[in-house]
Amino acid sequence: MVGKSPLILSEKRRRRRFRYKNSILCYKVVMENKTDIGPFRIVIDDISYSGMGITTQKKLIDGSILEFNLNNRFDIRKMRLKVMWEKHCDEGYRYGLEFLELTANDIYFINDIIEDIKKREVRRKNKFI
Repeated sequence: MVGKSPLILSEKRRRRRFRYKNSILCYKVVMENKTDIGPFRIVIDDISYSGMGITTQKKLIDGSILEFNLNNRFDIRKMRLKVMWEKHCDEGYRYGLEFLELTANDIYFINDIIEDIKKREVRRKNKFI
């Protein structure tokens, strides 16, 4: 721990999160080796290159695997994500999810979503200048 900043040690996040409000249906969740075929509604709150934050009414457990379709302006992709943490909130439950089994094309797909978010942020800032 010598020479290490306490801030760096306490921060687990590897990638910057981008605000991304989107309501979608999750069609499959695997919890404790049991498959539950949805659908149930989730709200994506933010996204990064390594995962996303969601809110839902459904109680999940750490390690659960979710499958749902995510779309950008060009494509729709089936995504698999693992629940890494959970926090109870007024809207139900907030979860941190990590992408699983990403291919190079999946990363380009996520990058397109994030680049669109960045462009919207710039337009919004410029609107108020």
